[in-house]
Amino acid sequence: ERSVNLYAIDITARKLAEQALRLSEKRYRTLIDQALDALFVVEQDTLRFVETNPAAHEMLGYSREELLGMTAFDVVAPTDSPRIPAEVELLKKGGESRSEWDVIRKDGTTFPGEIVARQLPDGRIQGFIRDITERNRADHLLRESEARLRGALNSLMEGCQIIGFDWAYLFVNPAAARHGRRKQEDFIGRTIHDLYPGIEHTAMFTALSRARHMRIPRENENEFSYPDGTV
Repeated sequence: ERSVNLYAIDITARKLAEQALRLSEKRYRTLIDQALDALFVVEQDTLRFVETNPAAHEMLGYSREELLGMTAFDVVAPTDSPRIPAEVELLKKGGESRSEWDVIRKDGTTFPGEIVARQLPDGRIQGFIRDITERNRADHLLRESEARLRGALNSLMEGCQIIGFDWAYLFVNPAAARHGRRKQEDFIGRTIHDLYPGIEHTAMFTALSRARHMRIPRENENEFSYPDGTV
């Protein structure tokens, strides 16, 4: 007689785990594919691309197949590429890199990109590229606007000062400095209480407090006594 031994192992838990893993990977892929920022994963040693998303293909002008045959050095401007090894060493130590780079498209044009990268548990490096052209342009326009405003305020015959909620001077134009009988730099960062002890007992301070708390413009005439006793 011959006998056959049969062994049955319940693999329900394993099947559920595999199903959960497939679902997790599907959600991850959907999230990455729909991301507006360019995503990439590169090998740690060669920095060869092993994973990219559609946003990266559109941003850089390469197909997925083309990018998978390239390295990070191929998409960073030669002026910035010498910085790459130091960034990789930082990531190997468990740090996160967030910095601005000149990124090269397939057609040879460049754009400023903010790249955020970190090391994955398997040693590979994952990163995101964000085109910050418009952000840099907005920052430039803001700086220009602030420079024009500062220039206009500095040329006023009237004294102009900007005081923070902690009563510290943020800006004082030359006319206001003359009125205060000090240099402009003597005001910045110091509070009105430091410069004018006892000012909290004056009508001027009351008007300032109302303007600060109620956000209502106030106009008033004021006689002010300076620390040296002059009025």
